[in-house]
Amino acid sequence: MLLASTALRHAQLARPLAAAAASAAVRSAGTDASSAPTKRTSLYDFHVAHGGKMVPFAGWDMPLSYPNKSHIQSHMHTRTHASLFDVSHMLQTRWTGRDHVEFIESLVVGDIAGLGPNAATLSLFTTESGGILDDTVIQRDGDGLYVVSNAGCADKDLAHTHAQLAKFTADGSKDVKIEVLKDYSLLALQGILFFSSFANLSFN
Repeated sequence: MLLASTALRHAQLARPLAAAAASAAVRSAGTDASSAPTKRTSLYDFHVAHGGKMVPFAGWDMPLSYPNKSHIQSHMHTRTHASLFDVSHMLQTRWTGRDHVEFIESLVVGDIAGLGPNAATLSLFTTESGGILDDTVIQRDGDGLYVVSNAGCADKDLAHTHAQLAKFTADGSKDVKIEVLKDYSLLALQGILFFSSFANLSFN
């Protein structure tokens, strides 16, 4: 998890970034066109300053494209180099408590108990009958888990999680805490050159 200031210090990497993610998101998750005010990530001013075309998505103002690259060029840049994506709109939660692993394993697929320190896995939130609710990334984070899922499914994911948590803790013997991380930024570095790109960044 990286702070937004990292992207501000490395604009040359960030400029080609969010178009592919935002474009795919708009196509796949149904942009909310209601009159409700949209939220902004910590990088909103950065996107606007670099000519980002801002569009509403899942209650957020997100960059769809930049003037220096077409959608195809942005896509190919990520495929052949690396791009940095502002994904701060995604639902971020931290799970702790004595029984948090047992609880999350009742909601998702995969061996969460087997995750090593800082290791992460792709997984799926499922219904009680085995249907898929949403995909997610789960990372071991100290004595807890850091969980990221889609912004477009945030309300649905939280409602399902809290409903299942109420059942899981109903008899008072289980200890699970889920914190929604509302004031965190999140960047995703993707592409075949992600490692060398990341190695060239400096963090203060």
